[in-house]
Amino acid sequence: EAMEEGRKRKQGRKKEKESKKERKKEKGSNGGRKKRKRKRKKERKKEKGSNGGRKKKETRKKERKKERKKERKKERKKERKRKKKEAMKEGRKERNKEKEKGRKKKEARKKEIKEGRMEEKGSNGGRKEERKKERKKEKEKERKRKQWRKEEKKEIKKKKKEGRKR
Repeated sequence: EAMEEGRKRKQGRKKEKESKKERKKEKGSNGGRKKRKRKRKKERKKEKGSNGGRKKKETRKKERKKERKKERKKERKKERKRKKKEAMKEGRKERNKEKEKGRKKKEARKKEIKEGRMEEKGSNGGRKEERKKERKKEKEKERKRKQWRKEEKKEIKKKKKEGRKR
């Protein structure tokens, strides 16, 4: 019985060994790792896409380029705004200076009027009358010019007529 038992065990081990060998033969020399590797590679390729993930790289590159462009645009806009602001500040300064000059002049005149050295003219400082005179002169000049032109034209017509008669 003991021997029988031993034999059975031996046969069992033999069968197990054989089945292991069979399985190994089916898998191949590297135990089926190659197949699994290939499968994994395929899956990764699917994830990446047909061009092996290069597209992603390019799009990222383009996006970065766009971002940089946007940033530069923003910077330029800021710079323009800053310059505009500065120019406005300068203009304001100039205008304020002019105003200050005018104010000082007015104050000086007021002082002189107070002291009685200067007679008071109107709010525009008697410029209205001056302008009127100037306008009158201009009109007179224009009238004379027109008259002279008329006479010139008449002369030309006369000469033409005389030329035809001859």
